[in-house]
Amino acid sequence: MNVLARAALILTITASATTGLVSTASAETVAHNDARGDVLAIELGSEHGPAPEPVVAPDETVGDILRTVVDHRLRKVVLSVKYVELDPADPITHYVSMVTDESVRRDILVMPDPERPQGELIVINGSGNGVPCIGLERRIDYTANTLRMVIPRGCLSAPRWVRVGVGATRFHEPHPHSAQIFVDDANRDGSIGDAHPAYGVRVHRA
Repeated sequence: MNVLARAALILTITASATTGLVSTASAETVAHNDARGDVLAIELGSEHGPAPEPVVAPDETVGDILRTVVDHRLRKVVLSVKYVELDPADPITHYVSMVTDESVRRDILVMPDPERPQGELIVINGSGNGVPCIGLERRIDYTANTLRMVIPRGCLSAPRWVRVGVGATRFHEPHPHSAQIFVDDANRDGSIGDAHPAYGVRVHRA
């Protein structure tokens, strides 16, 4: 399965609906704790079969999100994500969705790439089209089990506030015609929806 096909599958299957909001409070820096052991497993079968039912897989530690911190600064938004475990030999797709007070949406995916431990960046707008984001940075630390992402505010127009959703997806393909997908949403415990990772609270510019 190629990179774009996987990105499309992730955007379709693994994300959560906007009903999974956290609080309505606002702040310039917001931290959120996610439950440990709430990774979901989905069997990917035939395209003509019934929709797969996700089940909780508490023993899956790779890609299990523990904590997110969103820091909305003067010129950039800094996102930090802490995982139970990250493994360069068993990489995940990091999925970040952002929406602003101006109704600008950006979906940022860090896709696994066997030649680059830091993965491949894909940025998509609300219409599903790829868009540039000059200055976008990510740093995956496989020792500390963290992701740090710096998103220039210019990629988001000029927002007064942003809301951020974070998800993690891992594929397991033991056979050519069968696969599993493991999913965690930072703002939902043991559930997923059908649109994008559940957005957190509004985080205003400092």
